[in-house]
Amino acid sequence: MTVSDTLPNAQLPTSTSALLYVVSLFSSPEWQHTERRRYAGNRMQLLGNEKQKGSLERTSELLDLLRQSWGQEISSSLWGDAFEQVYKQMECLDALELHTRTFSATPQQALWVLLAFDVMPALGRTWGFWCQDEPILPQMPEDDLWFLPHQDPANPDRLILPVETMLSWWLEQLDGPLDRLWGEYDDERRRTLDNWKSGRTTPAVAKIVEWFSDEHVFSYTSSGEAHLSSSQLRSLLLWARAIEQAYKDLVGFLTPDVEPKDADPIRNKALQLIELFRWSHEATVATDPRNPAMADQAFVKALPSWIKEGPFRVITPDRSRGLLATEQVADFLTLIFKDLSGDGALPDIFDDLKLRSPVPWGHDQTLLEQRQKLLNVTEN
Repeated sequence: MTVSDTLPNAQLPTSTSALLYVVSLFSSPEWQHTERRRYAGNRMQLLGNEKQKGSLERTSELLDLLRQSWGQEISSSLWGDAFEQVYKQMECLDALELHTRTFSATPQQALWVLLAFDVMPALGRTWGFWCQDEPILPQMPEDDLWFLPHQDPANPDRLILPVETMLSWWLEQLDGPLDRLWGEYDDERRRTLDNWKSGRTTPAVAKIVEWFSDEHVFSYTSSGEAHLSSSQLRSLLLWARAIEQAYKDLVGFLTPDVEPKDADPIRNKALQLIELFRWSHEATVATDPRNPAMADQAFVKALPSWIKEGPFRVITPDRSRGLLATEQVADFLTLIFKDLSGDGALPDIFDDLKLRSPVPWGHDQTLLEQRQKLLNVTEN
């Protein structure tokens, strides 16, 4: 299943299509082929009746995988907040799909606008809030953003993907040669791990489940440190491969002629979305979690005006700490769709390779007036 499967006729994704895609990232190909249509036919809500049992079970499995990956108990406040955020996001997607007009936008433009002007900044801010007090996974590299594709510090033309980050960090802690990790000489697994690290292939769910089962215990160089259990390692690898696969699907959908490992953010538009997530996360963790009101104002002050009026408009609190209602978000997105070029191009959010200088964002008033006249004619 790919991103394009969820966006027919340039419409925004619904909670059903979004959840179906996310679950497919954690499920075997057999499930994707045999159960996808039945699953998509159910009203995939978080609450439902007996007819929705299959969907609810898949939803529960997905959310429980997230909980296990973080090492959280069901009763933990973080887990409760995560479940609430997922529920709200599903409701928001359905409302936006109903109230947003995409006009003549292509499917690529529709997804681009939704991700750039709502989803990615919002996810970055949520993750930032969760990581304010202390890292959720302090033992992981790259602080709290180990799962984001990023440029290699030693070679800016090379992109490091989540699975490589995860495996490189883990392999450095192991005792013994890579071809004997599983107790005997295994050149095939060593080659497969090399392919995973290089980004040439994305790990298969079944391989991760088989190779990192609870029964297998790995040997580490230092016994005095707290190492991940096989269960934790498996869960994190499943998330790393899911994020990597989603990233590759996104690149293939938004910019079909661009390779996923292309490190140029002007060609590879998906990197601009990742940078929005990073901006939002960094501006959030820099605020004071002990005083939410002051934290909101500090967040607003930390951002340049162009991003508060553009991609971050949906998550920028006003002086009363208020955010746009869902219908207002839909109106805001509709305005952006009105201003899109008719050639299907995806507008740049940033204007240079370092993604720190913005493209001035604004409306083409002449184009807006022409489209409004056309809209009035078609409606009358």
